[in-house]
Amino acid sequence: MKRYSILLIYQVCTTYAFDVLTLTVQPVLLLPYAAAYVNGYWQYGEFGNCIIFLLFCLNVIALVHAFIMQLLFRLASLCHENERLHKYTNLKKLFKLMFPALFMCLGGITFAFTIDRPEGEIFRQKLISENPFFEELFQHHKNAMGYHPSFSGSIIVVFCIFVGFAFLTTPFNIYLIPAFYKKLKLFKQGLSEKNQRLHAMLLKALLAQGITLFIFVYFPLCIISSAFIYPYKAASTLSSYSVFVVMQHTLCDILVQFWFIRPYRDYLIKNLRTKYVTPVSSLNGRLSVQIPQTARRAS
Repeated sequence: MKRYSILLIYQVCTTYAFDVLTLTVQPVLLLPYAAAYVNGYWQYGEFGNCIIFLLFCLNVIALVHAFIMQLLFRLASLCHENERLHKYTNLKKLFKLMFPALFMCLGGITFAFTIDRPEGEIFRQKLISENPFFEELFQHHKNAMGYHPSFSGSIIVVFCIFVGFAFLTTPFNIYLIPAFYKKLKLFKQGLSEKNQRLHAMLLKALLAQGITLFIFVYFPLCIISSAFIYPYKAASTLSSYSVFVVMQHTLCDILVQFWFIRPYRDYLIKNLRTKYVTPVSSLNGRLSVQIPQTARRAS
């Protein structure tokens, strides 16, 4: 049971921790997204532009790391009975390597970003030559900085890795997720009847959480990353809206967990229902009767 607990704790922590990271970066990114051009502009000066975009890149790397670790943990939970594979999928070893690997990835992208720092004026002139729209844009926003990933090798590598990872891991997810839940279902057989019901509710909640993660995070981020690499106007506009979709993930995640865990669902339904009743006492004062308000009006 401990190995599954570690996986669930990590899944919840990464999901909500990186939601918080995205929320911290989102307000400063809404300016270019609202312009419907992902290769748009930031109005925080040259140094500010680098810091903002660096934070966004670090967030993308952290999300990639979270997805990879979820795959590894689920794979490890399926292989722990296989002695040959267990040497390479030991949960304790993976847990120890989890954070060092994350810090190495974050350090690597920071170093690459420092070496390949974008130059604002070059980007502005290049964008103006590509599209007259940017000339008008820079006239209204003199301190704006245009950005295009083809001008920076390290940045385009980040998004290529993310998009490649997103599509290459899809076959693994198709196999691992059903196999993982099947393993949990087998584990449930050794529990008492009461614990089985609780386990079934938690299993449904976890499955619903995984579905919302794919719908509200996985696919929108694929769209955003594709729009960065292939900066077409339609893709940029679509990615503008997908940012808001991603932000709804936490809310939907909480709602589906409340719905599939029956005690929480019953509590919500009980408090959301409004009872329109009027108490009426009997003649002798000993008996109290409640008459629905609709019936009272009809009489």
